[in-house]
Formats: sequence, C-alpha cells, structure tokens
Amino acid sequence: MSIDQRSSSARRTTLGIFSNAVWQYWLLLVWCVWWGGLTFYALIVVPIGTEVLGAVEQGFLTQRVTQWHNGLSSVWAAILLVEAIRRPSRWIWAITILLSLVAVLLFLQHARLTAMMDFDSRTVPADFYARHEIYLCLIAMQWVVGLLVPLLFWNAGQFVLLRFQAHGSEKIFNSKNL
Repeated sequence: MSIDQRSSSARRTTLGIFSNAVWQYWLLLVWCVWWGGLTFYALIVVPIGTEVLGAVEQGFLTQRVTQWHNGLSSVWAAILLVEAIRRPSRWIWAITILLSLVAVLLFLQHARLTAMMDFDSRTVPADFYARHEIYLCLIAMQWVVGLLVPLLFWNAGQFVLLRFQAHGSEKIFNSKNL
C-alpha cells in the first residue's frame, strides 16, 4: 500500500470515527432534552404552576406543553430507530419499540383528553381525571424506560468522546480515562 493510499485510508477512518463521535454526542444531547425536559417539567413546572395558577389552569397549560413533549418523543423514537439499525442490539430494539409504542399511546390518550376539555369555560368533566391517570401511567413508564437509555449507550464508560489515530496507534478518550 502506498503512502497516498494509507493517508487516504487514515482520513476515511478518522472521518468515520469523528462521525460516530458526533452521532453519539447527538444521541446524548437529544436524550438530555427529551428526558431532562420531561423531568424538569414534572418536578418543577407543574407544582409551581399548580400553586400559582390552580390545578385546572395548570392542566390547560400542560395540555399545550405535552403536545411538544409528545412530538419530541416521536423524534427521539426515530433517532433510536436509526441507532438500532446502526448498532443492532436486542436491548436497543426493545427500548425503541417500547418507547415508540408508549409514544403512540400517549398521542392517542392526549387526543382523548383534549377532546374532553372545554377550552372556552376552562373546565373538564368529572371523569377526566380517571382517564388522565392512564396518561400519567404512560408518562411514568416513558420516564422509567428513558432512564435506562444511558445504561444502554454509555454503560461502564463505553461512550467514546474522542478518538485519535496516529502512526498506527490509537488513543481513545472516554469516560474511563478522562
């Protein structure tokens, strides 16, 4: 192999490694926005909103916010699907399928709950809260399954942040040696 061929091969390898690192970083960022946003909203925004606005008004605010969260859940499921195709693993496939199923159920339940809400008078019927419990259970399931994602992708320091290759030797920087 000539020097030019080795140089070209090294550039392709470096580009591939860099692309993989960027993809993994993208996975981390999207997961943080999706899961972190859900966690922050549930732990901080809902209690404060309920205190300031009242439970029913907070519910009407949450109805609008959860449209965004449900959309982001679909984006996250699509990204997980790409990752499952890139790196076949029954665990990644299981998480992807489960989160996709929960996302579909959340969309359906959200539509049912929205149809029950009277936006003019800002009221909900008495049976709304029983159906809302189903939505909360689905959200809790989504949150718990989402909590498993870092264990799948970044367990035991396997998340590669940066990789250098020079003169046939390779130095890997990951969470174990940073």
